[in-house]
Amino acid sequence: MGRNITISRSMVAFLLISIAMVVSPAVNSLPTGVNYDQISAGGCNCHAAAPNAAVMVTLDGLPEEYNMSETYQVTISFTGGPSAEGNANLGGFNLWASGGEITPLDATVQSNGPSEVTHTEAGNDYTSWTVEWIAPSHGRDVDFVVHVNSVNGDGNAGPEDQWNKLTLKVAGSLGPG
Repeated sequence: MGRNITISRSMVAFLLISIAMVVSPAVNSLPTGVNYDQISAGGCNCHAAAPNAAVMVTLDGLPEEYNMSETYQVTISFTGGPSAEGNANLGGFNLWASGGEITPLDATVQSNGPSEVTHTEAGNDYTSWTVEWIAPSHGRDVDFVVHVNSVNGDGNAGPEDQWNKLTLKVAGSLGPG
């Protein structure tokens, strides 16, 4: 009788551990980028719990007010955090816009849809990426959200990595809408 209880307790413990491993989210790096739906609510929390002001995000090339259907060359970049010259990987990004179309210009960037881009595996070796944004033809304001991730280059997602985000609005000739 004593042996059956030991086996039963062992089986229950094994079963609970197995369930916990299946139910808990996996933590793994995404060298080919992320999409906006994955990070819009919580950010890049597989790399760190909260944004870090030491990582400075820059989005260059956007006008204060866009001309409808005009093409703009936009550069996403960051400084700060643990990424350093000589690391195998430096970081990544995700750029989302509420309007218009964002197009990759080279193999370091890939499209996640007409208004969203992220880095590729080749792109995680950089801290700067350039894309084209074709402004919408509707003339309403456009929101942009960019998340960047500065990594320590060890190939593992972890709290040593740091991220931050930038949100901005580009005015359209018709204003909000």
